[in-house]
Amino acid sequence: MPPMGSEDASMSFTTPGSVPSGMAMPVSEVAGRAPASLEDFRGDVTFLVGLEPPHLVEGCGRLDGLVVRFHEKDVQANGKDIRV
Repeated sequence: MPPMGSEDASMSFTTPGSVPSGMAMPVSEVAGRAPASLEDFRGDVTFLVGLEPPHLVEGCGRLDGLVVRFHEKDVQANGKDIRV
């Protein structure tokens, strides 16, 4: 194994692209259809964020007053939380 800081060091995996935190982003699709209400984000769901290129977010959401708390899951690596 090369020493830390070596030009030959490599990561064992890459993280998926992410949606910027704290920024309003358009959601173009929830579970395969246009979003209609916050209820669309409740439970296990996937949605498409209108970035370039578009970003698929998968996880579990719950209503918290007038907002949704969404736990993004890494479905390619054991379903671990990526972010809330």
